[in-house]
Amino acid sequence: MAQTIQQTTGSAAAASISEQLLELLSLGSDMQLLFGDEQVPSHAHTLSLWSKVLRNALDAGSCSSSSSSSSSAPLLGTNRKPIAAGCPISIPMDGTSREDWLTAMSFIHPVVPQPVISWDNLEVLLAIGSRYDMPALLSRAGSFLQSNMNELNSQQGSLQFAWKWIPMADEAGLPDAAQACIEAIVKDAAVVAACTKQLLLGLSPATSSHLAEALAWQSIRDQHERVQAYLMKGSAPEGCKWDVGYCRFCSTQTKLTLFNLVSHKLECYHCGNVVS
Repeated sequence: MAQTIQQTTGSAAAASISEQLLELLSLGSDMQLLFGDEQVPSHAHTLSLWSKVLRNALDAGSCSSSSSSSSSAPLLGTNRKPIAAGCPISIPMDGTSREDWLTAMSFIHPVVPQPVISWDNLEVLLAIGSRYDMPALLSRAGSFLQSNMNELNSQQGSLQFAWKWIPMADEAGLPDAAQACIEAIVKDAAVVAACTKQLLLGLSPATSSHLAEALAWQSIRDQHERVQAYLMKGSAPEGCKWDVGYCRFCSTQTKLTLFNLVSHKLECYHCGNVVS
């Protein structure tokens, strides 16, 4: 019941923001974006500042008169032509839904309440930002991913599935975010085990190399800790009570000797410092 109420509230808020946004875009609009049979009014100057792809499309745009509304500028143009004053421009947004576009635009225009990036809208922002070359939007999406990378998990189908977001961030031109996520998840054996070849298809050479290196180093660290623990356990003095732990003075996993049975003080076997 609570989940139903939350979904209803979220849908109502999204609808309210979309209504605000459309009203705002209608004020002084000088162009329109075409989503099939639907249109969204827009401002050429704002889009030119945010999107390199749309800036090129506008530079190459040809006028569409009110009597021939079906005429539209190609999305990617090569012939740079100035836009005549007062001449409406139409750009088809093939492959992008009106709903997704408005979601992305709500992060650009002043609507109330200001939307926040979440796992629910992250995919849309990465897709729109990548498709239309919008660095500022991608930067915000990448910052969210890096700030929340500790939530990534091994559950395929969940919003935080690690092997969904790492390739997606890499494909969107955010290799730093993808590689930071790799560093965060290689320590989790369950997440590593959930990785398959199919999930990594299309990964860039740089990020693929980073993944291979991170996995190799983590494997070495795991092996080192297991061997070290085994050797220390086998060489413990007879009758000595000890444990394996981290010594902040040696900065390594080492043997800790229990030398005070009352306070349970632990002394590093190597440097002799009291670590707990």
